[in-house]
Amino acid sequence: MITPLELEKNEFKKTLGGYSRRSVDTFFAKVNQDYEALYKENIELKDRIALLNEGISQYKAMEEVLKNSMIAAQNAAEEIKRNAQEKAENILQEAEFLAQKNREFSNQEVIDKKNEMEKIRQEVAVYKSKIESIIKSQLELLKEL
Repeated sequence: MITPLELEKNEFKKTLGGYSRRSVDTFFAKVNQDYEALYKENIELKDRIALLNEGISQYKAMEEVLKNSMIAAQNAAEEIKRNAQEKAENILQEAEFLAQKNREFSNQEVIDKKNEMEKIRQEVAVYKSKIESIIKSQLELLKEL
């Protein structure tokens, strides 16, 4: 691309009967002025595009970081949920195991108490028999007297 400075330094050959130098110079000055403005605007726009592209790159990098963070957070949440479910299942299993043990213990205790009560009944029956036997023997003694 021709720079405004190159355009300004450009000179045409003079010929006999050619265009009016003043009108060519005036026109050329206007073209040069417009071209210089466009050239500067083009440079500014290129700089702005580069700056915007740099911003876009930064935003894409941030987007990638956020995306990775979201994925990591989601994975962590799933892991926490999975661990909580496992702990809940373990607690339920332990509670069921303890409840079963308590039932077994209670059942065994009831059986033991029934056996103990039956033993006491038998002992009472034995004592009752002995007392009856003593009373009978005492009555027999009394009758003999």
